[in-house]
Amino acid sequence: MVRTTKFATPLFGLRREIDRLFEDSFGNVAAPQTATAWLPPVDVKETSDALLFDVEMPGVAEDKLEITCEAGVLAIAGEKASHKQEQDGKYHIVERTFGSFRRSFQLPTNVQEDKIEAALTNGVLRVRVPKMEQPKPRKIELKR
Repeated sequence: MVRTTKFATPLFGLRREIDRLFEDSFGNVAAPQTATAWLPPVDVKETSDALLFDVEMPGVAEDKLEITCEAGVLAIAGEKASHKQEQDGKYHIVERTFGSFRRSFQLPTNVQEDKIEAALTNGVLRVRVPKMEQPKPRKIELKR
């Protein structure tokens, strides 16, 4: 089973829903004008031979990404550069987030950390963590 080390608790989901309720009612009064951190959404899928992480990160340049795996923890970090403010005109709504991010995932023990692959395509980072091949049972003949 793969789980995040920091945001897997049910309370985080409840807090996010409460924050959305207040933002819908009163606007995002607690947030600064420019966001300094954000968390890209991720899907984690397990197949028979690998764990697949699909992380949405539109606008993140490849040279701003860092993917590491150490002591059984897969970490994805990077930065999404902010857009440049134009001199004339003013924004009425700013919903896009910018800044640095870091997501960490505890990996199970049956993976091959040295064979992890990653590719960024159309704003989606796909990280493939292959599993170790499970030993196959062998039949033992009885001696006569």
